[in-house]
Amino acid sequence: MKDKYEDWVYPVPPVCTAYWNEKDWNKYILKHGHKKQRFYVCMTDKFMSGWGHSDDKINKFIIECETQEEAIQIEYAAHKRPEMKYINIHTKMPRYNKKNYLISLKKFNELGSIWTGIKSEL
Repeated sequence: MKDKYEDWVYPVPPVCTAYWNEKDWNKYILKHGHKKQRFYVCMTDKFMSGWGHSDDKINKFIIECETQEEAIQIEYAAHKRPEMKYINIHTKMPRYNKKNYLISLKKFNELGSIWTGIKSEL
């Protein structure tokens, strides 16, 4: 049950759930829950486009964020980088034609402090 609805949020049931099985939980989550909102910061990496794995392609860098605040932080950091162009925040995962684009997808928590603004403890 947890894996299937890991990205869902739902209110605490107003009844005792000690005897609920997976079917009961699935029914409750589908009725009262919804998927967590994700944010995607999408940008074109001008430096990496056109060579290496992206030979004759445009290199798109997409960062998945859990909150709007994370997305705004990434957008702010991307605007500071001269090689990043066409920076946008989306609420759905952007899709690109694989013939013309090379997609690099990262999650916010996989990035370093230069992107997140969070200082490392190392």
